[in-house]
Amino acid sequence: MRVRNVTRKITAWRRFRLPLGPAFFVFFYVYLTFVIDLRWLYHGGGLIDNFPSFYWDGDFFRGFLTYPGGFVEYLSAFLAQSFYSSWLGVVVVTLQAWTIYLSTDYVVRVIGIPQLRGLRFFGPLLLLALYCQYAFHFPTTIGLSVTLAGFGLYMRFTPNRTAGAALFFLLLFLILYIAAGGSALLFVVLCGLYEMLLRERSVLGWVALLSGAAIPYVLGSIVYGVRLYDAYSRLLPFSWRFLSRQSGRTMLIAVYVLYLFLPLTIAFAGIGSRFIRKRSKLVSVKARSNNVFLPALKIVVLTGLTVAMVFVFRKPGLKRSFQVDYFSRHKMWEEVIEIGRRSPYHYHVCHAVNRALYQMGRLGDEMFCFPQHPTALFLTREGTDPVWQKFDTCLELGLVNQAENALSICVETFGERPILLQRLAVVNMVKGNIGAARVFLRTLERVPFWSSVARDYLDRLENDPDLSEDDEIQLLRGVMLHTDYVGNADTLTLLLTENPENRMAYQYGMAWLLLNKNLDGFVQKFNVYHRQSVSKIPRHYQEALLLSRFIKKQSPNIPGQEISEQTKMRFSEFTRAMQQYGQKKNEARVELKEKFGNTYFYYYFLGG
Repeated sequence: MRVRNVTRKITAWRRFRLPLGPAFFVFFYVYLTFVIDLRWLYHGGGLIDNFPSFYWDGDFFRGFLTYPGGFVEYLSAFLAQSFYSSWLGVVVVTLQAWTIYLSTDYVVRVIGIPQLRGLRFFGPLLLLALYCQYAFHFPTTIGLSVTLAGFGLYMRFTPNRTAGAALFFLLLFLILYIAAGGSALLFVVLCGLYEMLLRERSVLGWVALLSGAAIPYVLGSIVYGVRLYDAYSRLLPFSWRFLSRQSGRTMLIAVYVLYLFLPLTIAFAGIGSRFIRKRSKLVSVKARSNNVFLPALKIVVLTGLTVAMVFVFRKPGLKRSFQVDYFSRHKMWEEVIEIGRRSPYHYHVCHAVNRALYQMGRLGDEMFCFPQHPTALFLTREGTDPVWQKFDTCLELGLVNQAENALSICVETFGERPILLQRLAVVNMVKGNIGAARVFLRTLERVPFWSSVARDYLDRLENDPDLSEDDEIQLLRGVMLHTDYVGNADTLTLLLTENPENRMAYQYGMAWLLLNKNLDGFVQKFNVYHRQSVSKIPRHYQEALLLSRFIKKQSPNIPGQEISEQTKMRFSEFTRAMQQYGQKKNEARVELKEKFGNTYFYYYFLGG
């Protein structure tokens, strides 16, 4: 009876086969959608400098037909626009991974080493690692996908006769080279190794390798007229077009491995084919006795590799940088502040949180609830110039020329990204350069997903050419600085001199003085400008005023500048607690953070 039960369980287990491929790609899709979110790559956040531009335009398309590989570059630029929507972008990337999966599976089956069929997951796992690192290598991986599909066609339909096979190879290679440029050289290597090592047709192998050396020179360099290096390397991961960009150098080794793993597999199969055939007989005999455990082993190995890939390559800190910039651009201030609550100090996150607090009217009450550093307020850290993060802040402060300069630099660095075109149009509308604004908007109108935004602005210009009734433009014109200045001028003071009601210039100026612990400057500016910009006295302002009077041994109460009893009580508690630690500032910093870490008292004596 026991033997029968065991036999039934084994039979049932054999019938149950978890479809590994579909299960893996369901996870692949879900993880990229809900954890990675490809919108961050599209938006860029000042971190992706090689994302392609795309326009619905015949001239734009024809420009890609002037060199080998242009078709795949155009296709990858078009498909990359799907990253605008997280779910749509993930569909495209999942289909790309699935193409690599199917091509690898077919190659491994044809070359006769079923023991290595697990390699079909290798390419998709590397793609998963790339996107976990927010590395953008989409054009090169699209070129790889097209090349692998071409090699699959060669293996499936190549004639048996040498002459026919040579002609078929040359036809496929010409098509692939025109479409995929240098990526087609991978096709040459795969065909050469396949013919020499596995099919033992050395003549065909040499035809493939010699064609790979000659055709890019003749067709690419002479016929198309491109530079010799580009004729061989365009769309390959070592092309200067990718290496010259910071994003192109991220996870570059993984892309090299992605290109090399199938040639190495074929070389391994060809060199060790006899050994593998002998071993396969032994394996097949043993497998009859214990193959009931093989499906479970496959599931465990694939699950372990996937989990390891996700945990080793994930970058939550980098994701927060993308998120906080995206939410700031779209004025999703609560989301920005929530990221600030969950994050340790980060230069860009701190800048975005302060901007969000200002927009919500909470900068003077809550800025010291978050980690702070003076350089983060205006992004003035030495050795860095994060112009991407600056242009919106400058525009809202009234530094319109600085915003335009930052946007121009961003276009040179990151290309004609849609958000940059939209902001340049706004800057020119604010300055009254309506003709230039229309040029940017007409360009933006040809970008997928942005045509409605461009048409909305164009309609506003049509109905109100001077934008004299446009609230958004009038608000920015009202704070715009008109005074000329040279070098490191005090632009906040210039802004307040022109417009004492510029609330952002006032509050950012006060925050700057607090962060630099300049109490005298803070009190002076408070006395001159406060009532013109803010009606109440924010909590941190009260704390700074009380601290200044305490240091100068003045009365805490001044008519018109009342400080709440709660602020006075907290200051008394803080000073008593500080006295207990004497000169032991490090201990005080740790012990007092939980209770007083959100006060200016704590920042002034223990923070910064």
